[in-house]
Amino acid sequence: MLDWTTKLMEANKANLVHVDLEIPRNITYQLVYRLIKNEPFDLLPIEAANFRYISSFKDIFPYYQILYTHFGLMSSIKMVLKILSSERNFYFVYMNQQVVHSGWITFSKCKYYWIDYGSAVVGPIWTSEAARGLGLATYALKSTINVLMEKKISIFYIDTSNSNIACQQVISKCGFGKAVAVYLRNIKQISI
Repeated sequence: MLDWTTKLMEANKANLVHVDLEIPRNITYQLVYRLIKNEPFDLLPIEAANFRYISSFKDIFPYYQILYTHFGLMSSIKMVLKILSSERNFYFVYMNQQVVHSGWITFSKCKYYWIDYGSAVVGPIWTSEAARGLGLATYALKSTINVLMEKKISIFYIDTSNSNIACQQVISKCGFGKAVAVYLRNIKQISI
């Protein structure tokens, strides 16, 4: 279901202005992507890859040892606290009892750019070097979007650095299309 801000944006597409930006090569910036999805992805499982979506403490409990081994004590405690806030969820893929991909979801807010109310922001995401190129990030992101669609969420955001070509390819494979916004994340790097 689309909310009123999305309907307003769609109705005003004729009033949008296309802007070309020139950004110096030495400045890194984030590309923001937006996806409206009404049908779940058809997914084929990846052999030996186990996807898990964590939205509550009871979801963490069966996998706490795997997560603790990967993230350590302090990060595991922070993870539990974030999930208990109900504003954040977590997902991961493990193979042979090792976390090989993980990501966060934040609901209805983002501190870097404007988003639709009721939408989900995915990120940050991470894939271990040893597991890159296996399709795990695409599989996990599509799986996460499917889970969120079951929760009646249909608008998704994700962002990545302009230099992270691999993540841009994952985002494209998940149907996000062209970036809808750009923002500077580290203003300190700019010198005039």
